[in-house]
Amino acid sequence: MYFPHTYRSMAGQEPGKDGVPGTYKMIDLEEIELYNVVNDPGETKNVANKNPKVVEKIKLLANTMRSRLGDSLLGLGGSETREAGSVD
Repeated sequence: MYFPHTYRSMAGQEPGKDGVPGTYKMIDLEEIELYNVVNDPGETKNVANKNPKVVEKIKLLANTMRSRLGDSLLGLGGSETREAGSVD
């Protein structure tokens, strides 16, 4: 399952050559996507709308972990985090 986010991709772009990298294309994923990787390993058919209970269960698990660990993309602090290098 993929949550909305922005990422870069080389899909459909000219590859780099002579040590110069190609230009990435920025992709905005605006909706949750869910794939059956057993039957669709290339992730071409989004089945999120056909599986709302699965989506809700994964969202609940993700939100639980966000509350515990934080989420820098959403600017959320976590309840079970500590400063790097410190031990309680």
